[in-house]
Amino acid sequence: SERARSTRYRESLDNLAHSLKTPLAVVRTQIEGAGPIEDRASVVVDQVERMQGIVDYQLRRAAAGTAAGQSLVAVTPVAEATLSALAKVYAEREVQIDTRLADGAAFQGDRGDLAEILGNLLDNAFKWCRSTVRLTVAERHQRNWRQPGLEILVEDDGPGLDADRAAALTRRGERGDEAVPGQGIGLAVVSEILAARGGGLEFAVSDLGGTRVTARLPGTAARA
Repeated sequence: SERARSTRYRESLDNLAHSLKTPLAVVRTQIEGAGPIEDRASVVVDQVERMQGIVDYQLRRAAAGTAAGQSLVAVTPVAEATLSALAKVYAEREVQIDTRLADGAAFQGDRGDLAEILGNLLDNAFKWCRSTVRLTVAERHQRNWRQPGLEILVEDDGPGLDADRAAALTRRGERGDEAVPGQGIGLAVVSEILAARGGGLEFAVSDLGGTRVTARLPGTAARA
């Protein structure tokens, strides 16, 4: 029990460091960037609030083993905030973003879990794409579901990734390319969150030419 708790806390520290990378990068770009100081200060304040939310979320997750929230979280605001932050981090690459978000799509769980799923999958897409990233969010309905399931597809036009190799990247510490900065944690975190909720990750070739990663979450069964 003590070893399991020690492992959980060590992994939580890794997760925290990984999650803070993007908001810290955004803050750095704003400090070093040009433009009205008021606008840049507003972005920094937003990212500081985001970092506080990440710390609170990771502390909850470390204590419980997984985030405990079961509320319905609107996907669009979280997706838009994530894309806005990554567009600032990767501004020099001028990535074209294609979004296809189902109206009213909701994630059942902790907002932090949704932010981790979107943040890690989209960060990988921005990192590996040549010029385009596509985010598709769709609901999946079944007759015996009270709350519909959710499907999140993230695609890029990068060099692509063999499906067998991609599956291996869901293990902590595995990286697609040692020459590219990273900790080999992102896909593992996403896989753990999805597995805890009965979902999973799938990898395929995107019609953009690169990789398509699909995160699937089942709906909530109707009460008898």
